[in-house]
Amino acid sequence: METIKDLVSVIIPCYNMANRIHRLFDSLLAQTYQYLHIILINDESTDKSEDVILEYKKKFESRGIEFLYIKQKNTGIGGVINNGLKYVKGEFFIWPDADDWLASNSVELRVQFLKNNPEYGFVRSDAYLFYESDLKHPIGFLSNKHPDRLKTENLLMDYIWERNANYCPGCHMIRTTAFNKVCADMEIYSARGGQNFQLLAPMLCVYKFGYIDEPLYYYVIYKKSLSHGDTTFDDYIKKIGIAEDIRVQTIKSLPVSEDKKKDYTNQVYQKSNISRAQISYNFGEKKAFEHYYNTIDKQYLPESLSKIQKSSFLKSNIWLTINKHIFKISNKFKQSSFAYFIRTKRFQIKYQ
Repeated sequence: METIKDLVSVIIPCYNMANRIHRLFDSLLAQTYQYLHIILINDESTDKSEDVILEYKKKFESRGIEFLYIKQKNTGIGGVINNGLKYVKGEFFIWPDADDWLASNSVELRVQFLKNNPEYGFVRSDAYLFYESDLKHPIGFLSNKHPDRLKTENLLMDYIWERNANYCPGCHMIRTTAFNKVCADMEIYSARGGQNFQLLAPMLCVYKFGYIDEPLYYYVIYKKSLSHGDTTFDDYIKKIGIAEDIRVQTIKSLPVSEDKKKDYTNQVYQKSNISRAQISYNFGEKKAFEHYYNTIDKQYLPESLSKIQKSSFLKSNIWLTINKHIFKISNKFKQSSFAYFIRTKRFQIKYQ
């Protein structure tokens, strides 16, 4: 695959982002690295997204930045990214969310890293986390400064098990020719609910994964976002199933042996059933807990679930009812304005 040297293709999925996408556009226009190629895909928005897109398209083109605008039938974010990959022509590519934004030196530092480290196929960075009601004061770092954030190899298991894995889309940059070697058709599994595992997992099998220990992306937590909107037992189970399907389907195409594919797939099922068992318990669904618990291999069984299974008290109806209410109250508190206020102040005291 031929790419244009130094050019960075930017795939932007957009669905009903008329009131938010301006922040991303403004941050791209403010980049210290301006050799960009914008690929904006409108996933059949029903608001005024197109008006905003076309207004900014003129601004980008007046700067000499190519802006490709594509309208398509709604497929979900996985389908959008899969479509966008067909138009990538830059030496590198990124795929930020339309409702977040980039630090002004974000693109430049990633390009510099990949230029200076040709043995790396891709690179990631830290990010600031913001609550939607206050976009001036971060509430934390995406990495939480965990020591494993610095790892550059043997990361696939961390991403399968979600152990300090960076799934924030705007934190990454991929070398296009490297991606083309692990995904020859420049295609990923076109799921509605996700895109990051499909893009990162094939790369994790082959290439070193660089890390820049700076917050080069600004990630916003929205109260009504899909990723934080689960309220019922069925919602949680459905979300687990979507993530499981994405991983299983992606593993089928990984550049590894069939034995490894079987092992990785089994680990996906194990991880999913651990999550299902835990959420079943949190919602007081005793029969569902027993069912999912019995599907987990002993070598993967968490001590916390084993403790529940062995305790008649922890599975008693009265405790299940109490625990269910504790779980719901805890979730509401975590999403409350007061909780985010506390996180903001704690972050400011520790890092600022």
